[in-house]
Amino acid sequence: MNANITPFLEKTIRNLTEYEIYGFLIQLRKSCGCPIDLIDTEPKYLKEKIFNYLESHKISDSRIKRLKKNMIEEMLPLNTVSWFYKKDRETLFILMVLKEINSNVISIRNKEDIKKTTIEMIYSPYFLISSEIPNLSMDTITLNLKKKQDIQSLKENFNRAKLSMKDLKWLDKNNRKQVEWAYKYKLKLRKKEEEEGILPKSILIHADSLSINSGDTDLMYNHIVASFDFYFYKLLTNNNNSLPQGYGIDGDRSITKTRNILINRMRNAWYKEDSRESAKKSSNIKYNISTESRKILKEMAKNQKKSEVELLEYIIEDYAKSNRFKGIL
Repeated sequence: MNANITPFLEKTIRNLTEYEIYGFLIQLRKSCGCPIDLIDTEPKYLKEKIFNYLESHKISDSRIKRLKKNMIEEMLPLNTVSWFYKKDRETLFILMVLKEINSNVISIRNKEDIKKTTIEMIYSPYFLISSEIPNLSMDTITLNLKKKQDIQSLKENFNRAKLSMKDLKWLDKNNRKQVEWAYKYKLKLRKKEEEEGILPKSILIHADSLSINSGDTDLMYNHIVASFDFYFYKLLTNNNNSLPQGYGIDGDRSITKTRNILINRMRNAWYKEDSRESAKKSSNIKYNISTESRKILKEMAKNQKKSEVELLEYIIEDYAKSNRFKGIL
């Protein structure tokens, strides 16, 4: 161990968890002007960078103790934020709520943007999740208490409004083409629906500032799901009397009705789109086969868990692969 690294300092830094390391670094940046970047360095490398900085600047044990004390006072406990920490869907939902309050909330294009904003939400005592303007004269403990209350309230609303993934099981997050289609999907509203202004034309919420880079289909998928969450959250928190008949928060039944309208239209639109694309790649050919052969085909398809057409295509392709180099094909 280097002579400038005391046993106390060594133990303090080594014992910091991945969650705490950012809080400590923020204190170091704020108190000592430490230039270490919060975002570009993975947590496992941050400790070494902090050690190097403390060594070169000869930071005393007493100052380290104060920094850690301030970190504990200003940082939210992990169990307060664990419901959205390192979870893209939940974090995007929070950013949508913040965007309603403050239009200057950071734009999100990729996972690095989410990471940066999450760190700010968690470790900055002035980053409150409410419409109330923070009183900067408040002490840190009071600010953090307010922030914890905001986050707890938001968690409860999220849990009530969040979409069950069973409702989106038709949307395959691993199907790049489908996710990219869903990300651009626009709802075709009927005249009455346009007048009521309840159903959105676009599924995506705040697509201007939360516009994920093309290619990151995992984050695009989470933006879609979080948009559904936020849309239902907005319906739940609206004044019931301001909504047309059939909407509102009457036992959440009308919310479910609206939810189903959106999802069903989106799903049906995808099936039509997929069918059109499939039709372009296939030809309608009719063959007459014996009743016995049809019976066997039907049974085979059932056993293989395929449609009869899928099974026939599989048999043809398999035969072609097996005989391509035997002079038969």
